[in-house]
Amino acid sequence: MERSLIMLKPDAFERNLVKVIEDMVLSRNLCIINKKTIFLNRWDVLKLWPEFCTLWSWLTSQQYYLGYELQVWEVKGSDAINKIKELKISLRTIYCDPGEKIRLLIHAPDSIKDFEREKDIFFKLPSKLKEADF
Repeated sequence: MERSLIMLKPDAFERNLVKVIEDMVLSRNLCIINKKTIFLNRWDVLKLWPEFCTLWSWLTSQQYYLGYELQVWEVKGSDAINKIKELKISLRTIYCDPGEKIRLLIHAPDSIKDFEREKDIFFKLPSKLKEADF
């Protein structure tokens, strides 16, 4: 069985779509085997997405992620990476404005290699805001 991750972004919570996203995951015959509440700091953003971190995107990401409660789900099932990538596309088609770059409801890794790297980062992050080193 393959595994993947979903990070619920702040707008998924703001728009009350967490249950919708969970139902869409389960409807793809995937199991959520681990859930963790996390808080990102500015350095976590750099560790997670170094290839996208221009100064502008780093500053924008800080405004979007820092100080917000996020959730990371580990999912398991047949072809999990591709099913979650398809879920990401479906969610964005239904709920997001075309051309939006940040407020995209979820993040998910694009490969098994990305999954392993991101899982190692996400599941070591603090679960309480006061523990996040901003």
